[in-house]
Amino acid sequence: MGWYFCGEDLIVEETESTKLKCDLYLDGTNYAPKILLGEDFYGVRSGWNKLVIKRDRYYEIAALLRRKIEYDYEFRINLKNKTKELLSRFSAETDEFERQLNAGKVDPDWLKQSLEYYSVMLSLLEFNGMISYTWFEQQLGSLSEDEKFFIKDFSYTRSFSHRVYLYAEKIKLLRQLYDCQSFEDAKEVDDFMDTCNYLSDKGDPLCWDFDEKKAELCEELRQMRDMMPKETLDQELENIQKNRQHGWENYNDKLCKLNELCIKKGCSVAETTNLLHALTMISFTFTEEEIRHFYQDRYWVLLNKLIRKLELPHECVTAEWLVQALRQNGI
Repeated sequence: MGWYFCGEDLIVEETESTKLKCDLYLDGTNYAPKILLGEDFYGVRSGWNKLVIKRDRYYEIAALLRRKIEYDYEFRINLKNKTKELLSRFSAETDEFERQLNAGKVDPDWLKQSLEYYSVMLSLLEFNGMISYTWFEQQLGSLSEDEKFFIKDFSYTRSFSHRVYLYAEKIKLLRQLYDCQSFEDAKEVDDFMDTCNYLSDKGDPLCWDFDEKKAELCEELRQMRDMMPKETLDQELENIQKNRQHGWENYNDKLCKLNELCIKKGCSVAETTNLLHALTMISFTFTEEEIRHFYQDRYWVLLNKLIRKLELPHECVTAEWLVQALRQNGI
């Protein structure tokens, strides 16, 4: 996604290769002020891959959102709760999509609403981009003496990184099939394709060829087996858990030390509380992004399967076209 100014307008140009992704991502961006702040939409769509926002409108929304993240305790609480509600509902939407797809009957009216809600959920991407790390660095820099604080100290994600989770699950799969002669014939590999491999970062999940993805997974398992003796697999999984535990301990340690430094510097209780609570938004942002990926990536794969069942062209199908085709032909 590219952002650039053209006169008094800010142009948001989606660079995804498929029109369906452009549809959903741009609508998600346009939803951001409405979902996050209760304001009107950002701007207006122009063509299939552009959103036009007035320059002043963009700066107004950006300034308001950043100010609230930095200084409005109640807003931060409400935003966290709203985000959790959005993610919880989208998890249910994804489960329902998979249920209908497996049953061989996807309701076009339900799909239309689900795609609209997917765009609402994608508005959270804009929130992530509005976190002002410069402001946080200034606050931390004004307090630091011997103890140095960095943004990465507060970037702990309370959820497993979706990429680390996928790697850990591959190790478990390899441990189970280490002595297998043919990964391609193993039912466990097929099960893994359905339950975990949608998190793969190779290629566009909306356009994957699933036979190619299975071959890719089997080759990766062979490469992992060549590099990792069987007796080291449990230790690798233990190291992943230790790294998560270390990250959690470091995050809490930095918050406690920062609190002590604020007291030492004579900051008021209100100033200290606001800074520490504002810093939790960094961890929350990273956590939200990781949780969202579990549903987001799975949803793309489900859309891929539906598009294949309807025999539509992945690159140029739009949300409207997909719903109309489903309404006309069913599956």
